[in-house]
Amino acid sequence: KGVPFDLWEQYVTLKQDVVQWVSIEYVVGFVVMALVLAFSAGGNMVSAVVKAIWSSLLNLVVCVCVTVELYGFLAWAKIKLSAIPAITIWMSAAVSIEFTAHIVVAYSGAAGDTRWARVMKAFDSMFLPTMAGAISTLIGVLPLAGVDFPFIKKYYLVPYVLIVVLATVNAFILLPALLSLVGAPG
Repeated sequence: KGVPFDLWEQYVTLKQDVVQWVSIEYVVGFVVMALVLAFSAGGNMVSAVVKAIWSSLLNLVVCVCVTVELYGFLAWAKIKLSAIPAITIWMSAAVSIEFTAHIVVAYSGAAGDTRWARVMKAFDSMFLPTMAGAISTLIGVLPLAGVDFPFIKKYYLVPYVLIVVLATVNAFILLPALLSLVGAPG
């Protein structure tokens, strides 16, 4: 009991809490994505559900990669896990879903003879909107670069910029590679 306990209690279960928060967020994201894809597909319902689950799983893999990469970069930048980086890691799950979900939905609805043709059609329609989202998010965060407090730059600016960069790179490189190799058939 007391002030030291109140201030340091968060560290006792912080890693487990972050894993639990991120896991719940990814499970919800997976279910919502699968439902959207399943109900937007036409034709055989069983086939649509299987394709929706597979596409949602590929999306989940890419998003988990973003969160793991962010966690690794935070350690590399010597940012120790506390409440602020924990929330940043938690946010990375939602932001990564936002950057990849539109591409996966466009891929699922794209017509084409091959997976690569469908990836190209998805990127024809979603590259610019996704890039615009990345740029607008960066513009919203960049004013933190002018702050004179190193704490703000280290614990807010760097992680948020990393989230946007990692989510964009994974959405534009890893996701199309996965979709073109093992994406759900048309």
